[in-house]
Amino acid sequence: MHKLLKELEMFGPEMKGKVAVVTGGSTGIGSETVKTLAALGCETHFCGRNVRAGKEIEALFPAGNAHFAKVDVTKPKELERWIKKLPVIDYMVNNVADDTRVAWEKIDVAAIERAFAVNLRSHFLAIHAALPAIRKGEGKSIVIMGTSNWMRPEANCILYNVTKSGIVGMTHAFAREFGPEMIRVNTFTPGWVATPKQLKLNMHAAEKKMLKREQALPYILYPEHEMGPILFLLSKASRSVTGQNLLGECGKVMT
Repeated sequence: MHKLLKELEMFGPEMKGKVAVVTGGSTGIGSETVKTLAALGCETHFCGRNVRAGKEIEALFPAGNAHFAKVDVTKPKELERWIKKLPVIDYMVNNVADDTRVAWEKIDVAAIERAFAVNLRSHFLAIHAALPAIRKGEGKSIVIMGTSNWMRPEANCILYNVTKSGIVGMTHAFAREFGPEMIRVNTFTPGWVATPKQLKLNMHAAEKKMLKREQALPYILYPEHEMGPILFLLSKASRSVTGQNLLGECGKVMT
């Protein structure tokens, strides 16, 4: 069973019995988000491409709080069909992303289109599809996951950084558009988080040393460290917060 951090239990009374949608929820920060919401009693519907990982998360919650669907977010009709099955949605976390590192010389139209389709267009389409159900919910909170990478760019991440930076503008536009309906939209921007994927591909001893040196808080971030800020933005504790970009990156950027 998922071991919920003690400091997150305060959100339980509000989250229990609510309905959440998480895109890109089978691995990384997304999977931690799904497990945390489900552990708090929230009926959590999540999608991803990793069927085995998705089913393993479902199995952690035999009471049925976690529901996985294999969805390709680059296919609009597939994404829309999945979301529109839900009559009511309280919370939405748009987490899906493609951070594939591509050298400038190897960027082509196909790579550009895929980066935009996953990192920007999918969030727009997911919110568009979910809005009727969100209007019927009580939570009325949407969180879109950003990245601090575009604020202090690294080499070979140009497609990721350009597309993810657009999330902040999208958040502003949606927050203004839907504010009169009391629907809140915020970006949460994690730092470099030690997910299994990052630990395998990119975050080695040198990178960890660099992070501890450059962050104001000198420790390595893991997915569970980002759950508090995400739950805060979803909950009524942040009822006055919309159109904002909340950073959870241990003070590496400090905008």
